[in-house]
Amino acid sequence: MELLLVWTLAIIPTIYLDSAGYDLQFGLYPVKFIPIIPNATPFNIFMVGITFMLLYQYLSSWKTYIKGLIIMASTFAFIGEPLSHYLNLVYYIKWKYHYSFMYYIVLGITVKAIVNKCKNAYLR
Repeated sequence: MELLLVWTLAIIPTIYLDSAGYDLQFGLYPVKFIPIIPNATPFNIFMVGITFMLLYQYLSSWKTYIKGLIIMASTFAFIGEPLSHYLNLVYYIKWKYHYSFMYYIVLGITVKAIVNKCKNAYLR
């Protein structure tokens, strides 16, 4: 149940903010992975959601979790997103890679804090 909560808490704001960014023209998606599903939803559901689940499952202490989170955020923001831009999968207009880095860090800390709080409340 914890991992399902982690996954849900990671993908809901990510999908929502990605759609809002698209509507506000922070970036465009010239290619859709699946034509009937909006923008980068498949990436958000699988890559972002599952990565947060793996971080939470295997890096239980805050110290190791933060280190893993920084590696994940750096990889997604400074390698994955430029590669996606190079491959013409996304075109950023008003978005910078370091915004994504900060978003992944804040999201990861928030998700772990909420899930830990729920877990502790349930175990009492």
